[in-house]
Amino acid sequence: MSSKKSNHKKKNAAVDAYPLEIMHDWIARLFMWILVAFFPLMMGVKKYTAITVYKKDTFYTITIIAIILLVLAYILYLATRETAKKRLTRAELLSAPCMAEFALLAYWFFMVISTLLAIDPGTAFSGLPDRDNGLIIQTLYIAVFFILSRRLATRSLDVYVFVWGGIVLAAVTMLHYFGADLYGVGMYIAGSGDKITFAYDGPYFGEHFANQLAVTKKAANFMGPVGNINLGSYILTVCCVVSAGVFINRIRNEWDKYNSLPIVAFALILWAEINMNTSAGIVALGVAAAALLPVLCVSFAHLRRIFTVYGTACFVLLFDHLLVSVLLCDEAFGTTGRLYLAGTFFFALAALIVWLALEGEGRTWFAKNIKKEFGAKKSTVSLKTSTFRAASFALLGAVVIGVIGYSLYVSAPKDTAAKAVSSAASGNAAAKGSTKVTFSNEDIFNEIGQILRGNFDDKLGHSRLFTWKLCFSLVQHRPLLGNGPDNFKTITYLQGDYYTKQINEFFGDRALDKAHNEFIDILMSNGIIGLVCFAAFLCALLYYAFRRSGKGTGAAAPLGVAVLAYAVHAFFGYQLPLQSGVMWALMGLCAAYIRFEQKEEAQLKYTEETPVADKILSNNKAFWAMVIFAAGIAAGCIQLIIFSFNGGIAPLASRIAKYEPYSITAQSLKDYLTTNLGGILALLAMIIGAVIFIREIYRKDPMQDE
Repeated sequence: MSSKKSNHKKKNAAVDAYPLEIMHDWIARLFMWILVAFFPLMMGVKKYTAITVYKKDTFYTITIIAIILLVLAYILYLATRETAKKRLTRAELLSAPCMAEFALLAYWFFMVISTLLAIDPGTAFSGLPDRDNGLIIQTLYIAVFFILSRRLATRSLDVYVFVWGGIVLAAVTMLHYFGADLYGVGMYIAGSGDKITFAYDGPYFGEHFANQLAVTKKAANFMGPVGNINLGSYILTVCCVVSAGVFINRIRNEWDKYNSLPIVAFALILWAEINMNTSAGIVALGVAAAALLPVLCVSFAHLRRIFTVYGTACFVLLFDHLLVSVLLCDEAFGTTGRLYLAGTFFFALAALIVWLALEGEGRTWFAKNIKKEFGAKKSTVSLKTSTFRAASFALLGAVVIGVIGYSLYVSAPKDTAAKAVSSAASGNAAAKGSTKVTFSNEDIFNEIGQILRGNFDDKLGHSRLFTWKLCFSLVQHRPLLGNGPDNFKTITYLQGDYYTKQINEFFGDRALDKAHNEFIDILMSNGIIGLVCFAAFLCALLYYAFRRSGKGTGAAAPLGVAVLAYAVHAFFGYQLPLQSGVMWALMGLCAAYIRFEQKEEAQLKYTEETPVADKILSNNKAFWAMVIFAAGIAAGCIQLIIFSFNGGIAPLASRIAKYEPYSITAQSLKDYLTTNLGGILALLAMIIGAVIFIREIYRKDPMQDE
């Protein structure tokens, strides 16, 4: 009998574990592999003329198929289970990253309300053609996050997907950069001597490498299978950071014994990224490089690998300078080349010293003397993680001061005589027929310096400052809940008024349908509430990820640095189906690793016999907090019904004439508070209820055993 019972128990365990643990895990894993490694490389037969539509349709298809398979797997799980479903414990319910997920759900909830109250609800729901950032696709983005966060049982193989995907995309785009047209998007236009002119098929047109190089030094219209270089830069930036983080934290597989693939991938991806030469990508990589020290430097071994990453970056810059600038453009090696060479030598030497002297086991005379100096039993030196953190933050502060100082120096007003010499040199170059226009990353430091000096010229940031100023003027019209997803063009171009006139005067015939800043886009679309929820989601996710950094192992912290790089890049970009699915997969994978690493160390504080609801709701404060929250939702629904009868939400700002900007007046403020009082009170009730409830469920149970 005993053997039969044990066999029966094994059978139950196998039946319960198979559909949910294995099927859901592999569905989520295959979905992530397709989205990260294959989706960026896909391109339809119409090439760039319809690439956004093709990417959108592809993303819709693979995401909906993944959701359907997960639902079917869960139904199979329910149909085949033989044991009672295990109740979630309080510790499991509130395990990291629960607060990030709560904030993301709140963001989606308020986005639905913004859609219902949008100026153009149809566009808010389905999205603007060729932009496709409506409620439907944003819901699928959030679904991508939860599929990976909740259903993926992480392993070291998963984080390598970003490494592999970055390698392939970087290789394809660099071949494209040097004239290997793998996708057949180049069209022969004309030939003159040894020069051949090419153009691209579609809106992202530009001359191919041979001609482009002579004009811009580096191909400003450089593209790959993602399309717009800024959107391709999103993917390569995060893949580059993930590769560096995997190398630093030494996340290895059996076939990568020496941890060599991540550093090789880092070098190749970085090479592609610097040849894209997008300001947003350069700034994002700079912030990520600064964040690597305080986040991942917890031992001398980590410090040595960080120096290796920095040295590899300098070597890649040196190699690109020699190949493109010196060999192909016939420029002098110059100060830039000497700076890259010095950086490569310095970081290589620093990594070697750490390995031999501080991390070594009696390898050198220096190590032996350190042993005597510190009185250590071994010839290695060990410091607390807090010491590394303090030193990292001190160094980071010095770097920030250096960047500010250099930016102020570069942006300093030039002497009149120097300007005259520069002008004369430009005139001589023009007389010789030179058409070369060089781009220098000093432009970035110059713009930072200009802003620090109080110069907020509209043309700074590739004219982004003009766009952001215009957006902030429009935000005050409906600040709380926004104008609805993807309604940017609706509230500017379709009104044919002041804002259209401003755009046309500044940009000419060029259309403007995005804020070129994801956070301002969210502010315009979903209002202050939506922006606060999304910012809370990112901050909570980064908090949970960076909290894992003290362990010195695992993938959560490196993925957190990549999410930070995405957030910085997003400050100058916008969401499109071309790259957004990969970004949400990154955040979902980060959340999955946080949950996995937390679960490894978690010790359950509550017994499984007592239901979670009884523990939480037995607390009077938590119970009444839920009552307040529910009352807020009910009052909000009533206010929405009133809005629907009154023709929509009342605006905060008004204007006298159609060709005047929006402005907040005493009368408009009074009308806004009067008509929206119910909604404002409902929102306050929801916030108060949520805050009290979260505070109470985190409070230690007095009945818990000591």
